[in-house]
Amino acid sequence: MFALSAGQARAQADAYQFAATTGTYAPLPGTAPVATAVQDDDAISDALPIGFPFSFDGVPYTNVYASSNGFLSFNSSATSSLTNNLTTGSGATQLPLVAPLWDDLGGELPNSAARYQTSGTAPNRVFTFEWQNWSWNYNATAAVVSFQVKLYETSNRIEFVYRPEGGAVNSPSASIGIAGTGTPIPFLSLGNTSASPTVSSTTETNTISTLPAAGQIYAFTPPPATGCPTPRNLAVTSTTATSALVTWSVTGGGGTFSINYGPTGFTPGTGGQTITSTSTSVTIPGLSPSTNYQFYVTQLCSGSSSNRSNVGAFRTECVTPLYATLPFSETFEGTWLDRCATRDVPSNNWRNSPLTGNNSWRREDDGAAANWGSPTSYAYTPTGSQSSAHSARFHSGSASSGLIGTLDLFANLSGAGNKRLSFDFINTTGSDSLTVQVSTDGGLTFGPQLLRLGSATGGFRSQNLTLTSTSATTVIRFRARADFGTTDIGLDNVRLESFSNCLSPLGLAVTSVTATTATVSWASAGTGTYTVFYGPTGFTPGGAGSQTLSGITGTSATIQGLTASTEYQFYVRQDCGGSSSANGGPGAFRTDCVTPLYATLPFSETFEGTWLNRCATRDVPSNNWRNSPLTGNNSWRREDDGAAANWGSPTSYAYTPTGSQSSAHSARFHSGSASSGLIGTMDLYVNLSGAGTRELAFDYINTTGSDSLTVQISTDGGATFGPQLLRLGSATGGYRGQTLALTSTSATTVIRFRARADFGSTDIGLDNVSISSCPRVSNVAVSNITGTTATVTFTPVTGSGGYTVVATPTTGPAVTISGSNSPIQLTGLQGLMQYTVGVVSSCGAGQSSAPVTATFTTLLPPVSNDEPCTATALPANGTALTTSNLGATASAANGYSNPGCAPAANPKDVWFSFVAPGNGPRSLVVTGAPAGQVRLFSATSCNGPFTQLACQASTGSGTAAGPMALPSLTPSTTYYVSVSGYGSSDTQGAFTIALTSTLSTGMGQLPGGEVSVFPTPHQSGPLTLRLRGAEAGVSAVQVQLLNALGQQVMHQELTVRGGALEQALPVQNLAKGFYTMRVQVGAHTVTRKVVLE
Repeated sequence: MFALSAGQARAQADAYQFAATTGTYAPLPGTAPVATAVQDDDAISDALPIGFPFSFDGVPYTNVYASSNGFLSFNSSATSSLTNNLTTGSGATQLPLVAPLWDDLGGELPNSAARYQTSGTAPNRVFTFEWQNWSWNYNATAAVVSFQVKLYETSNRIEFVYRPEGGAVNSPSASIGIAGTGTPIPFLSLGNTSASPTVSSTTETNTISTLPAAGQIYAFTPPPATGCPTPRNLAVTSTTATSALVTWSVTGGGGTFSINYGPTGFTPGTGGQTITSTSTSVTIPGLSPSTNYQFYVTQLCSGSSSNRSNVGAFRTECVTPLYATLPFSETFEGTWLDRCATRDVPSNNWRNSPLTGNNSWRREDDGAAANWGSPTSYAYTPTGSQSSAHSARFHSGSASSGLIGTLDLFANLSGAGNKRLSFDFINTTGSDSLTVQVSTDGGLTFGPQLLRLGSATGGFRSQNLTLTSTSATTVIRFRARADFGTTDIGLDNVRLESFSNCLSPLGLAVTSVTATTATVSWASAGTGTYTVFYGPTGFTPGGAGSQTLSGITGTSATIQGLTASTEYQFYVRQDCGGSSSANGGPGAFRTDCVTPLYATLPFSETFEGTWLNRCATRDVPSNNWRNSPLTGNNSWRREDDGAAANWGSPTSYAYTPTGSQSSAHSARFHSGSASSGLIGTMDLYVNLSGAGTRELAFDYINTTGSDSLTVQISTDGGATFGPQLLRLGSATGGYRGQTLALTSTSATTVIRFRARADFGSTDIGLDNVSISSCPRVSNVAVSNITGTTATVTFTPVTGSGGYTVVATPTTGPAVTISGSNSPIQLTGLQGLMQYTVGVVSSCGAGQSSAPVTATFTTLLPPVSNDEPCTATALPANGTALTTSNLGATASAANGYSNPGCAPAANPKDVWFSFVAPGNGPRSLVVTGAPAGQVRLFSATSCNGPFTQLACQASTGSGTAAGPMALPSLTPSTTYYVSVSGYGSSDTQGAFTIALTSTLSTGMGQLPGGEVSVFPTPHQSGPLTLRLRGAEAGVSAVQVQLLNALGQQVMHQELTVRGGALEQALPVQNLAKGFYTMRVQVGAHTVTRKVVLE
């Protein structure tokens, strides 16, 4: 880019000299002619006479055409364009032009006027055109500006003159400048409306938004004529891969020409290469294919040179295509090559036009290389024919309707005789099409279309044509026409062969498939015999894994010894004596699944186990089942494994519960994601060859929608099915039990569960499928559950000789109980255990139903010492007893009421007893949070009545009551102890309890040690407890402080280290008085008197 100021000059319109000055705006008189047509919005005048020849951009003109949008054109085809772009002229028909204020203006105001006038005398006449009181833009409500263009005779000077009119500018975006003709278009564009604006010949400004000042003049003057004019109108006439023919024009000079050229972006004058020419054209040789070039032309006159021309540009053609020899085959499987653009051809036998855009061909998965819009949209299925992965694709869905894209195959057909062109084509919808044409002159001209293919449902369709060309430079054109529709066009497996050769077979098909065999066929290709190559998908004919059937005289063959559930490919070759054709194919097939097994009776399926891989991933619960289709939203799966079937949103649309009869799993049909009307079948293979009627029972859930499940029967192994025996729609609630009488006695019975989708909000579930000669019970329930017992109820069935109930725990042995009717009582159960109970009906020797199940969990079993009469005896030697109140209930003891010394109104208590010894006082010591209250009772027997003698409670829920000194007891008398939580709802669990002796000793009388408290009397400061010589194994002591009424006012547990401790006790806030301190040291209780003053 460069800017031109006054005094600088170059050739053509962009070489005009620019000057900005200030003068006086002189409006034309009211008598001047009016260009009435211009006084409107988006209007253009007829030809307006200038009055003298005016030369602009080197060409003389006598008329101008005025636009209401602020420009004068010298082109008789001009329109009133509001697209203000000097670099393009808004189309060639507008150029050349001068634009004092090019924008969406208007001359519709009452005082608007468009006038013109030629004044003065030859050779100095001036033509003036005036836009007076004009709107900027068209919908401004008041006059914004008046402006003029003046064209001067002889000097060919152009002036723009301005006067603001006071109205407000509205949405301005203008261009000011001049533009000529040529390639590229020469122009000068003002960058702003200041008193000294810059002017550019390379960058246009079309966003001017401010008015020039009153009397502002912008002038454009052609440079003085020279004796060696600059070449202009550079053009490129033709290009090849290695050369380009370029032309230009010049007026006068009579010199020769220097052409400087190089790759785009080279520096002219110092870079590139140079050739000369004596005429206004030259062929530039030695270029590189598929390369962008620029060139400049300078005239060399006698004694001088012109200025260098504007730049010209071109791109060389691609690498010259190679003509393919026969036989030829293209499957489009490989990565495409860069020949004229990015990955634009499958090989150098092809050319693609245009090189990029939505109507450019590409391999079907590589639209990005052509800059396709939405390259993954509008795709077809499958992506390749004859089981291949890829094809050539025309992006008709994104290309504007009517756009053409061609894919040309260059082939040498010089051999004698006709040739066969064959290919596969897909286009499932729309009005887009593919035609085939042939050129025999290397693509210069093409004959009429030989074939036109529109859309048709289904997949790829095979096509073949007979070609009569014997040209060595034949081009076969596949010409696609877009429809901006919903699907693209695909092309695959293009093959060229000579009829004089041995033709490869076409039309490969698969007639039938079993688990171990496949019958394949093809169209006759001649009189030879055929060889079939087959192997696992991806094999190479004749290579590893390839197997062969040869000498086939017909057009079909049965391949045997195959592996079940396996993908295979096959090729067919014609053998013509001394020669063989190319291989036709591949065709493809998948062998059937492993042959299903017929289930024997009784049969039961709960769908709890992991499903098996039989025809797909985890597609059946056992080998007695088959599932169709194998994948997709309408394929059955275990309810938590939709990913194995590639379900969309596999966790959505689920039902609750996931299994019936308290089971965890079921078979599920993903009706919520499957398109409405899609079918999915689950087939059960069963041997019903025995005599008599059987019952089919199952549980079914479908809570909303119009989806449904039907049941059908086949007696011939699934070849045919009878009418539906049952149709189930949706219903609120959970699973519903269903039964059907089966009369079939076929050993190859298939029971079909056929689901139909509704694309609704919930899926369909199937569970607990059973077949038995003995009907199963229903409505199984468990009640009256305790820690060791439960009652099982059910609805009995007619004809049953009895029932067996099996309760299986999570761990441990099962409990089996038989009975003749409902209910049946279960005993001997484990406490706090989950059980699965199954009820089986018996109908005679060897005949029983499938179980109907339910689950339940037993309660905590009652503890053994829950009542006084089962009280646990406390050891008399002071040994601590580790026990629990887990499962305890509140005792209704005779003779006393709750609460005791804790707030529990219904304490869940356990009971202990002891016989009072005769050798001194005793204490009860408990540890553990569940023991929050300890109570001592006397009673004549375990049945009461009970009298409370003492009670010790903790300070709150979740803490132990601590040691309790017992009152005087009658030796050899039995006493009862109740232990419970502090509150009625305290957590139950383990605790310890011990009956210990209390030593009423003084200082130093702890056996083997001492306990002391000081100072006492206590007046201030800390009260210190000191312990020495505690027995080994004592890690902590319990300290209680009791007031004169025997109430506990302090309780602490203190840690003993090395048999000793010394601890300050918090007594500052206690009332003055006499206190008793009890220190529990192991099995010993030591008391000390404390006086607080």
